[in-house]
Amino acid sequence: NFVKIADDGVLLPKPGSTFVLERNNSKIQQAQSRAIVVIDSTSNTIVRFFSTQRLAISACHLMVERGQEPGLTPFTDHFWRRFIKAASLDPTLTLFGYRWLLYDDVIERLCIFP
Repeated sequence: NFVKIADDGVLLPKPGSTFVLERNNSKIQQAQSRAIVVIDSTSNTIVRFFSTQRLAISACHLMVERGQEPGLTPFTDHFWRRFIKAASLDPTLTLFGYRWLLYDDVIERLCIFP
């Protein structure tokens, strides 16, 4: 395994529960519904899972409001999305000290891990 899971409470759904994934036909809906995983870059451990990009962006804005430094400027939604696309190919790109990657890219092994 190239990525470990921090604990069972991080990922959704829980093991044994029913999970239904609806297919979105709109390209805009597909882009917004992409899941994001947050990975500790030193141990390659998944520490957080967001089911949509919108939830991940909202969490980032909340952390900025609480005084945490994201490590990139300007912190806009557009720049965040560009950052996520680039982060899969560059393991040094971190946000709040963690790697934020598209879940599909991690599963399909399209990300570079040191």
